[in-house]
Amino acid sequence: MLINGGGGGSGMYAVQLAKLDGAEVTGVDNAEKLEFMRSLGADHVIDYAREDFTRNARGYDLILDLAASRSAAAYRRSLMPGGRYLYVGGSVATLLQVLMIGPVLGRAGRKSIRLLAVRLGVQHLDPPR
Repeated sequence: MLINGGGGGSGMYAVQLAKLDGAEVTGVDNAEKLEFMRSLGADHVIDYAREDFTRNARGYDLILDLAASRSAAAYRRSLMPGGRYLYVGGSVATLLQVLMIGPVLGRAGRKSIRLLAVRLGVQHLDPPR
């Protein structure tokens, strides 16, 4: 699993929850946050200013994107067959691509490109009863 924005407020929770679930986690953020992501349990860290994870040879089963800044097609090429990309936050251009062409891109390779909508407020953290 890759978490883009893994060193930020929401990303730090995502890293820890993914590790609790047994995932191998790659965190992406700026250089100042790499050690912090490691301390949270990230197995691998990437400084986005030095490496474009959408262009390296790795593939991911799940990309949780809290800081989307690349095209939906770029994220798609980083997914393994059957992989999922979830846009949570980032640029408006990427949001529009995910909404408009994400389903088409996803079907083309058994990959899922979607928007993850999250309701604000601590009261929504409890599971429904």
